[in-house]
Amino acid sequence: MFTCSSVGHFGRWGNSLFQYAAARVAAESIGAELRIPAAWAGRRVFSSVHEGPIDVALPQVSEQEWSGEDGVDLVGYFQSERWVSRFSRRRLRKWLVPREQVEGPAVAVHKRRSDYVGNDYYAVVSDASYERVLARIAPEGEVRHYHCEARTDPHRDFLEIAAARVILRSNS
Repeated sequence: MFTCSSVGHFGRWGNSLFQYAAARVAAESIGAELRIPAAWAGRRVFSSVHEGPIDVALPQVSEQEWSGEDGVDLVGYFQSERWVSRFSRRRLRKWLVPREQVEGPAVAVHKRRSDYVGNDYYAVVSDASYERVLARIAPEGEVRHYHCEARTDPHRDFLEIAAARVILRSNS
């Protein structure tokens, strides 16, 4: 058995999806039972999340240092080539089955602003850039949804965006 206590605790919703997927990949690769935080929002969003809750403290090992051992708490963001190259659409679709099927918009626009604006480390896609693309791809009168951080339910936003025919996204 090993745990991944960083699921849902390092970063935001998108980060937690990388963490969960990497933990699943790691568990499968060594034939180990995986435990994740009991409060992870993915348990409410996805019907396919069945891992038990973390009920034991194991020594932490970072994603960079992990060499395939069991009996550790694997922690990190898992957004490096080492981890992402092990994901597949087939696996992700199997592991992340929504509890609720939602109808998505024709075009979903995901904007991230709060922690990006004013931070020189990140580039912010301008509203004008989104509008130029929308003018080219979205026929007149077609529904345009803007999913911003002002929304109160990022998990619902995720499901709607995932169901859209076209997604314009921020760099997060």
